[in-house]
Amino acid sequence: MDKHIPLSDFQNALGGEASKYKISATHHNEAAEQTKSFLESYAMYDIVAKQRNVCGYAYAFSELVLGLVFSTEIKTILTNTVTFVLVAVSIIWIL
Repeated sequence: MDKHIPLSDFQNALGGEASKYKISATHHNEAAEQTKSFLESYAMYDIVAKQRNVCGYAYAFSELVLGLVFSTEIKTILTNTVTFVLVAVSIIWIL
């Protein structure tokens, strides 16, 4: 089953193009929706992220940056240290 239904189907259900109701997707942003759902699910088990959304954003993007740095194999000792601290702090927040 498809998750997405074309907007034209919704518009036709409202009476087609002649209807006084118009449907458009001018403010739709899939990346923003996925980020929001990540933050909501992350906040369910992280106490700090539940209180401050910025912690959820910071965690997600720090993981991304660490992954990129690991793939380049630059400054591995520093990268491992930062990763250890990030994971340790996350574990403490969860407990």
